[in-house]
Amino acid sequence: MSISRIISWNEGDTLTAVDLNAEFNNIITAGINLVSPLSAGQSMDLNGLSLTLDDDGDSTIAMATDDLLKLVVGGVLLWQWDGTTASSINGLTFGSGATTVAPTITARSTSGGETNIDINLVPLGTGQVQQGGVDLTNVGTLHHSIQFYGS
Repeated sequence: MSISRIISWNEGDTLTAVDLNAEFNNIITAGINLVSPLSAGQSMDLNGLSLTLDDDGDSTIAMATDDLLKLVVGGVLLWQWDGTTASSINGLTFGSGATTVAPTITARSTSGGETNIDINLVPLGTGQVQQGGVDLTNVGTLHHSIQFYGS
C-alpha cells in the first residue's frame, strides 16, 4: 500500500520497507511540501528569514526588517526596496522594452490621487547622477543657458 498524507490504519495493515522507501523518496524529491504544501494562489511566509538563491549562500532575498526588502548578490547589497515611509503611496514601476524599445522606470501612485510625481535620484557623498557616463550635475540649468545667435 502506498502511504498517503493522511492514513487511517486498520487492524491487520502492515507497513513495509517498500512503503517507507517510497515515502522517504517523496520527502527527498518534494521536501518543500512538508514545510508548506503550496498550490496555485497560495504563498509561503518566510517570517523575516532570507531565501538563499545560490550554492555558496552569498545571494539572498531577505526582509528581516518590516517593509524593507533586500536583494544581495555575491555578498553585495545590490537592491533595497524601502517601504517604511509613513503613509507611502508613491512608487516606481519597472517596465521591459521590446526590440528597439527602451525599458522604462515610471513613477506611480497607488492611491490614484497623485498626478504629478517626481523621480528623485540621490547619489552617495559627492557621487553624481550620470547619463551614458556623463555627469548630469547641471541639468537644471542647461535648458536656461541655451542661446540662439543670428540676425
